[in-house]
Amino acid sequence: MYLKAKKPELLDKLLHNENPEKYLELIKNENENFKNWLNENNSDNAMRKINALEVTKGEFIASKKEIIDGEIKNVNYYIADIKSLETKEFVGKFATVEYTGYGNYIRCYNTASRDYFDIKITGDYHYLKLIENNNNEIKLVFTNEDGTKYFTDSYEYQHKLKIINSKYDQKIFEGKITEERVNEIITQLTEINPNALNNMNLANKPLGTIFNVKKLGKGMVSALSLYDGKEKVSELLSETGFFKQIDGQQQKSFVFSNALHNLHTSYGGKVYLAVEKEEQQYKASLIDGREVLKDPYFDQPHLHKNELLSPSINHIQQKDLPSSQLNGTKIYNHKDSPLAQYATSQEQPPYTIKKGELLDNKGSSSIDDDVYEAVIYKDDKVIYNFKTTGFYITEEITDQNNNIIDGSELFIHDHGKNIRHQLPKEITYLKLIKKDDVYKLAVCDKEGTEYTDIPDEYRLIDSIFAHRYEKKDHSNNHLNIGLINFDKYPEGSLFQLKYDPNDYQIPRNENNDIVRISDSYKYSTKVKIFYNGTDIGMLSNDHHNFQGDIFFSIDYNYSFKDFLASYSPQVDIIEEVIVFEQGYGDIGNTNHGYTDYKKIHLTTNDHQSVNKSPDNKITTDILYKNKPFSHNPSYQPLFNNKHNENNIYHRQHSDMGYADYQVENNQNIGSDNGTIDYENAIYP
Repeated sequence: MYLKAKKPELLDKLLHNENPEKYLELIKNENENFKNWLNENNSDNAMRKINALEVTKGEFIASKKEIIDGEIKNVNYYIADIKSLETKEFVGKFATVEYTGYGNYIRCYNTASRDYFDIKITGDYHYLKLIENNNNEIKLVFTNEDGTKYFTDSYEYQHKLKIINSKYDQKIFEGKITEERVNEIITQLTEINPNALNNMNLANKPLGTIFNVKKLGKGMVSALSLYDGKEKVSELLSETGFFKQIDGQQQKSFVFSNALHNLHTSYGGKVYLAVEKEEQQYKASLIDGREVLKDPYFDQPHLHKNELLSPSINHIQQKDLPSSQLNGTKIYNHKDSPLAQYATSQEQPPYTIKKGELLDNKGSSSIDDDVYEAVIYKDDKVIYNFKTTGFYITEEITDQNNNIIDGSELFIHDHGKNIRHQLPKEITYLKLIKKDDVYKLAVCDKEGTEYTDIPDEYRLIDSIFAHRYEKKDHSNNHLNIGLINFDKYPEGSLFQLKYDPNDYQIPRNENNDIVRISDSYKYSTKVKIFYNGTDIGMLSNDHHNFQGDIFFSIDYNYSFKDFLASYSPQVDIIEEVIVFEQGYGDIGNTNHGYTDYKKIHLTTNDHQSVNKSPDNKITTDILYKNKPFSHNPSYQPLFNNKHNENNIYHRQHSDMGYADYQVENNQNIGSDNGTIDYENAIYP
């Protein structure tokens, strides 16, 4: 870039000469000029010129012990401040507490410290009262319906308060977390700031106003809405941002997440924020710190934003919004370019993937977090409905004599509807049955007694979810190579389900020993299927759906941070193979190779079929096909959208909520302690 701007003739000689090394001395002579140019053209200066904001490390929040590369280390967490690059003045900060409806509870969760309070939606304290606290700050606090009793006076609160305080024992944390800091963490969970409310000005409401808090979504996690009487007036924020830094290391990372999107992204380098105004409304975008002069999508200079997650404008002080707007450039979303649409990227497409049925309305005013079924069409006819159900299982814990002291638990998770069923510990078997002349796998115990406390669509597992696999280093020891052939097993056969002790999710140290923060913590893994002691395959944890306008293809058995996200997924069928081609609509920095090995095998008992093979079975591979750069120009926009190798997307772990409860309940077994119970948490 320097040579192009300052020494174009030297650049030309370097690129078009058989002996470019003879110009090495000329390049060395430019060293000081280059350093000066680089200083003038670094990211901060570039962002300062367009009036972008910077996100910087602020006050210390808490320390946690975490497993990093097989070792337990202290990790420090910090507030993420938002500042003006020009003046370095503070203009806001990211929230660290997210508010969601989790099962039948209101969850106030500090994503940095992982402290939380759960308040039953059908209980006494699901109301918010507008108050002025002792520091003369306007806050919202949880009360009963008439505002005469406060959640902070309840037994549930007092019990959880003891747990949080014991967690921050000074002997454990060596004085890093003071009593004052613990009180701040607790206060942030119970006193809600006005900027946690969307589209609402509390200045117009008198002190003492009471709002009813409702969860409108039907899935396990959804938005929380505030009602003033019968009128919905606002929603609580479900997104957070913070910095984390390993103790003793200089490198830090910024993490931004939105619980309703089940996604978080981390930035390992500089983080910038851009503010724009459209139709009298401000909006914020995380950007990568450089302006693109042009790309295959747009000819004019523009910025690339984080297309999967956009922060709320509420993190910035309202008085600072006018002065924080971008100057002289625009943020463009490549989905808005004609190149990213189906019609352009696929001339006369025979196959397309479109939204199907609405599976999970998150109960928010946004449509970007709603989840839809994904359907393959050909000539406006449905060819295939993608599945959304996945399976995982917890470890089986044994003592030094190999006696089981804590059995495995099977989880069935509908990733589309976001409903999760936790089965009793004895239900870790499948029985082969026939229903409507089709093989099904009924969940049962070791005696073959079927478990019937969940709907048939989950307890009677379709054989399409049971596949054979082979070990491959590139795919976390899991590559789908075909369905299990249940024709060779007699009806009534029992198959045992076991955890995978070598699963990539289980951290190990250099001696290959499992590392745990707590002896009671159980990891979840792939579900392996055994017949008479022989490993014959595994259950799928693979799903495809639309969230908003983005198509996701994810296999948690494979990875939580390697997946496809696309605005216009392109498909073709070549010799009975369905091929997904990387296209203009793909979002960069999510697919790190997963789609090169992706396979889905279909059987005739699917509701829709592609082309029947002679033996009346179908084995269709769904692959993601790479093409050379010269053939597929989408690699250029993929590069532009990736833009920062330190920016990583990560889907949230399926058992995230379960694991939190597991640790706490193991510490309080047998006590009626007022903590959230599994049934209400898992079956919303």
